[in-house]
Amino acid sequence: MNDSPPSIVVVDDDDDTVTFLCDFFTMLGMAPVSCPVGLDVVANIRQHGPRAIILDVLLDGAMTGVDVLHQLRTDPAMDGVPVIFFSGSQDTLRQLLPDYPAHGATFVPKPDIVKLQAVVQDLLQQST
Repeated sequence: MNDSPPSIVVVDDDDDTVTFLCDFFTMLGMAPVSCPVGLDVVANIRQHGPRAIILDVLLDGAMTGVDVLHQLRTDPAMDGVPVIFFSGSQDTLRQLLPDYPAHGATFVPKPDIVKLQAVVQDLLQQST
């Protein structure tokens, strides 16, 4: 049995959001890690081998959260890892990827941290 806390990767271009989420999930006994937004974000996520990924829809730079999701789903090791889009951009997500649930993704609107906590905990329980 693995007693280490579940790892969660947080990807957002807002540093305050990343800090808040990492602190919040640490207080809940999880092991959050932030991955900087950029062209190597997918490689950084893979390196951490998370059990869940919290991802913003709109990221600064050339990639969107949907782009990140598509790249993750091409990797067999990352294909089953749940992605939670935590964003204020649900309309944009629906435009870019109308069938996001079929890709193993869930949406939680910012700033609903209570719902985010419930979704993360539920997904982690399902994966054990």
